[in-house]
Amino acid sequence: MNPEKIWEIFDGICAIPRCSGSETAVAAYILDYARQNGCAARKDARGNVCVDVPASGGCENTPPLVIQTHLDMVCEKNAGVQHDFAADPVKTETHGRWLCARGTTLGADNGIGVACALACIDAPHMPRPPLELLFTVEEETGLRGAACSEPGFITGKRLLNLDSEELGAVYVGCAGGSCTRVTFAPEWIRPPEAGETLDLAVSGLNGGHSGIDIHRKRGNAIVILAQVLDALAGAVSFSVADISGGNKLNAIPREARARIVAGPREHDRIERIAAACAADVRARLPDGNNGMVLSVNPVGGATPRVLDRNSRERLIRLLRDIPHGVLAVSRDIPGLVTTSNNLATAGIEGERLVVGTMARSSSLDDMRSVETAIAEVAGKCGAAAETGERYPGWEPDLGSPLLRLVMDAYEHVQGVRPEAKAIHAGLECGILGERLPGLDMASIGPTIEGAHSPGERVDIESVAVFWDVLRAVLERSAARA
Repeated sequence: MNPEKIWEIFDGICAIPRCSGSETAVAAYILDYARQNGCAARKDARGNVCVDVPASGGCENTPPLVIQTHLDMVCEKNAGVQHDFAADPVKTETHGRWLCARGTTLGADNGIGVACALACIDAPHMPRPPLELLFTVEEETGLRGAACSEPGFITGKRLLNLDSEELGAVYVGCAGGSCTRVTFAPEWIRPPEAGETLDLAVSGLNGGHSGIDIHRKRGNAIVILAQVLDALAGAVSFSVADISGGNKLNAIPREARARIVAGPREHDRIERIAAACAADVRARLPDGNNGMVLSVNPVGGATPRVLDRNSRERLIRLLRDIPHGVLAVSRDIPGLVTTSNNLATAGIEGERLVVGTMARSSSLDDMRSVETAIAEVAGKCGAAAETGERYPGWEPDLGSPLLRLVMDAYEHVQGVRPEAKAIHAGLECGILGERLPGLDMASIGPTIEGAHSPGERVDIESVAVFWDVLRAVLERSAARA
């Protein structure tokens, strides 16, 4: 696997637990790596790290270039996989041209970017301007590190983000995002004495990134579970005792479960209805997404409480009617999603039902329209919706000098001109550009698929090409500064 240095660094990063909000250990790794290689490094109050890399090749007087990545990863695993993200290293394996993890997210998003940024320190023979390597925290939970970046922490006015996931593309725009929390207090009652407790479980879905994968029509486990409950409500006597699904706001939920208490002799009818729903869902899922399993299993032990009938209907209506998926596409850029919403999480917290969603849009007005639509659905169901964190998008600048430089570097390495694109996901360029006006920005990366899910994988050969492109960018950045 080449370049060896990058994979060596990435392997070291994989050994360090680094879920969002728990980046202290990996930040210490960055600081230690920098100091061992003679570079000054600093850390701000939020936990972001900046490493100053001296220029080489006689470029000491050129303006600095900021290389920006994030330290955290989305921590997801398949059901039945024994892995403690707070303590265990990510275990990797190769499948042909791909590097994957064993039943968990890989962390190539953005670990490969981090590894390539650090590898710039170990190339003193390469002409380059002074570099500021900016490593942010809590990107995956709302770009919080970038949102707290302090004026003066970096001085460069050109910023290259290494968090894109498509070789051969240069990104110059991204969507903004917002998270909405919906809550309602159901009425709890005692379950019927003669009832049978069953678990309805949806599993086996691909999941994926709630931005860049939202157009792929991958099944949403919570949406599917709501469809099953809706079908049962018209034909079967049952109560809902519990519901859970999804783990991360920025990941399409792969698994969801509802515990129900059914009336006597309803088990067979429930299984028939569930099987019919499963067949209907599979018929509508695109090829490669048909591994979905919808199981109905009896559960032993007592069930202390269930929702009353009215609360059950409110729950089903809420999950059924909250918008999910692609809501608008660009009229100017073919294939670009401009607005979407992810019905991301659902569960019981104490006495309340809590649902989490994440909207994305290139337009702040359209994003607010999605938030309003969610609030209206919630209100009709007797629930309350509260929008919390919101971050801005990044408006494309096709006249950007840095964009032209990166396009030239790509063409030099690959022999073809890359595409300039916008992405339906949150890159930190948007929020950094808002907090640090005047930044000229672009974003590149290797080919990564399935980010934010245990199916995450990185194309090994694309990393080598990506590294060559990055080196060419540094050389041209030094020459043209």
